[in-house]
Amino acid sequence: LNKIQDLNLNPVYTFDAVTYQDPDRFRLHFNRSVTGVNEEDAASNMRTYAFNSTLFIASNGELVNQTKQLTVFDILGRKIIDKTIPPGDLISVPVNTSDAYVVVRVISNGEVYTTKVFIK
Repeated sequence: LNKIQDLNLNPVYTFDAVTYQDPDRFRLHFNRSVTGVNEEDAASNMRTYAFNSTLFIASNGELVNQTKQLTVFDILGRKIIDKTIPPGDLISVPVNTSDAYVVVRVISNGEVYTTKVFIK
């Protein structure tokens, strides 16, 4: 149908479905204000990105030698990864999701780094 509905203006959307219809027929578009998390800060000593369902955490400066606490949330706020990652300048972590944004939180030396990353 190519119908677009702003759920902020009209939060109720009803539809009829049958079992043989494609479950991927809906596309949800989120503005940045939905998560409250902006894209990467270029001045940060930490950078996160994804490739082939793997999350990469790149550290610079003092952060290279520090252990970090990694927490990854899906767009609904469910925790999908919670682990300690060892010191290093580039750490890779497999992510069991695809075609979705995740919120990545890394805590190191009392600093909290939060970014939004698209997992393809």
